[in-house]
Amino acid sequence: MSTPRFSELLQQVLNGDRDDISAIESAINEDETLLAEYLDQVELDALLSWELGDEVVEMDETVAAEKVIWWRFASGPLAKVAAVILLLGVGFFLGRQRSNDNSAIVSSAPVAVLIDSEDCEWESGEMPHSFGASFAAGETLRINSGIARFALWSKAGVAIVGPAEIELVSSEEVSVRYGSVSAFAPDEAIGFKLTTPDVEIVDLGTRFAASVRQDGTTDVHVFEGEVSVQSRKNHPSGELVTTGQARRYHSGGDQRTEIAIAPEQFEEPPELEQLLAFTASRNGASGLETRAEMASEPGVIAAHRFVGAGGELDGQYGGTGFAAQPWWASPDFTRVIPLVKSHSGGARAGGYLLVRGRDKAEPFVANRLSRRLAGELPNTFFFTLRASYHGLDEDDFFSLWIDSNGREDATHANVPTLGIREGRYFARLDVEHAAVAGNPRDGEEFIIVGRYVWNAEDRHEEIALWINPSGADAASPDAVLQRPMAKAPSGKFSYLGLRIGKHTEVSDRLLIHSFAVGTKFPSALAAVEP
Repeated sequence: MSTPRFSELLQQVLNGDRDDISAIESAINEDETLLAEYLDQVELDALLSWELGDEVVEMDETVAAEKVIWWRFASGPLAKVAAVILLLGVGFFLGRQRSNDNSAIVSSAPVAVLIDSEDCEWESGEMPHSFGASFAAGETLRINSGIARFALWSKAGVAIVGPAEIELVSSEEVSVRYGSVSAFAPDEAIGFKLTTPDVEIVDLGTRFAASVRQDGTTDVHVFEGEVSVQSRKNHPSGELVTTGQARRYHSGGDQRTEIAIAPEQFEEPPELEQLLAFTASRNGASGLETRAEMASEPGVIAAHRFVGAGGELDGQYGGTGFAAQPWWASPDFTRVIPLVKSHSGGARAGGYLLVRGRDKAEPFVANRLSRRLAGELPNTFFFTLRASYHGLDEDDFFSLWIDSNGREDATHANVPTLGIREGRYFARLDVEHAAVAGNPRDGEEFIIVGRYVWNAEDRHEEIALWINPSGADAASPDAVLQRPMAKAPSGKFSYLGLRIGKHTEVSDRLLIHSFAVGTKFPSALAAVEP
């Protein structure tokens, strides 16, 4: 199909004038070069549906006119958005691959995410799992010691205490081979199931726990509500265990005895607020990076790639190295545009956090997002950013800041900062002490790296800046600035966030693909590279 004919067909579908989605799929099957046009339109449709909605925002008349023309093409009733989503579902995108014989292969979908851990030691040889790591159905996890808390997409939550071995059977079932597990299943997760070698425990709306020995003997404690417990050997009708009761099951679950309930023997599972925040951000697909995408290299303290499902960041858990709490972010100014790509990987669109410029109606909203790190940063660290700025003027400003507090009303002006100011890249200690180099260009993607150093022996602070570096450039920053310090900085750095300058226009767009904080230059750089 020729490009003009395909464009006409695509316009008809998006305008709701025809429902022939299969025609688009067939055309792309025959000529994948058409996919790039389709992907660009999907990305634009998602962007404009957020930006304009039912009204055109007040902006420069020329810009507004251009957007309205595009809006007539790309937006409209919900049926058009549904058509786009349907095509994504039946086509070539979002994790679908094809083998050489054209048979479809769909990878296992994630069913749980790690949202908290305490002194957790994973079995030797197994990669340490970071906050925000997601896990697919069928994965087996082994913990030597410590505590790990998981949220499941069924809206249930579990706390695992090592030594333990569990299998994530599905979002509604966890198999415990041995170890201690406590669970909370709100009303939305009724039917959540824990299985052990001896018994099957089905939640009926409750808080409960199970302790499983290596021989399969299982203790069940119910702290609130009730569960149904049945033998896995003879499959009887089961027994109800209710609030304040505890049972011990052995010999395949056929034998049971009453025992004293002991809540002090178990750890608290995730709270309801944590579970709701996680599941609310899912939006029908994982809003978190998979464990493979966010695997921590040595030296990476925290990192986030914005390649997950679309949706507001408010309430989202994701990335690695952050505390078990969501991003603070206003959906009026930030939006994740999901990564969409062909099955061959030849075309792609999206995969970034879209940040608005300043709106005259909201002149004091400068901080667009922030989040607490899992721990305090050392005296020397690197922080990196991969992004592009669209609508860049000489007076535009934005910064990625590191601070000892994450208050929305703070200026975050006198802390380690990385960004663009007055047509230059910069890394600064405060508003008067900045390392400056290079000239960013409108719409051009860039990577900038900053290094902060507090030297207690010589009592000085240092900030260094690299622009689009390679791993070999670690010893050669583009700019360095030092200043003497009479005392150590007040407060340890434990928050990361983004700030926008007052002279940016509402039509400006900052596209953030990734950022990271690390103790080593190569690992912090690798964490943000494509």
